[in-house]
Amino acid sequence: MSVVTEMAHWMGLAPLLWLAIRRERRPDWWWLAVAYGISWLADTAAHLWGHPWFVSAVYPVSQAALIGAVLLPRPDADWFVGVLVVGGVLGIAREGTTHPSLLLHTVAFGGIVAISWQHPHQRLRLALLVSFGLGLLAWVVFTRWVTWGTWGAYQLVRATGIGVFCWASMNPHPPLRLA
Repeated sequence: MSVVTEMAHWMGLAPLLWLAIRRERRPDWWWLAVAYGISWLADTAAHLWGHPWFVSAVYPVSQAALIGAVLLPRPDADWFVGVLVVGGVLGIAREGTTHPSLLLHTVAFGGIVAISWQHPHQRLRLALLVSFGLGLLAWVVFTRWVTWGTWGAYQLVRATGIGVFCWASMNPHPPLRLA
């Protein structure tokens, strides 16, 4: 493994580390940080099992579902999870698991963008729009031209989104609510 790929792997834990260093007490921020950390779990599974595209077809659903559970009221969160599951099944049925999935990421990341678009916490909204809005655009480019350069661009967007999330967590109000 190269240093760059390992940095991309481990950066998913940065929000959790950041909140631990800051001694954050609000559980909603911790749950959102766990959602970012799901990418670390996915990268770890891909390293262990050597099948990154299968893992890539699974983790966006759990990541988006967790974010939806934090930001949406319960009935809307349940509906959102249903949409994610249908998108996941259709994505795997249509595209398989031997290359990067476009449909699944579009449903999951696009859903997060839709949820965060009107969120009152401006910094959090910005973090989610960078992480998942720009992240989706970078993912689309990556799926069309799978190269180290497009993968690096996607990782740069991820790192930027994580940095904005950490910055957003420093703003104490308005508080989030765990739905």
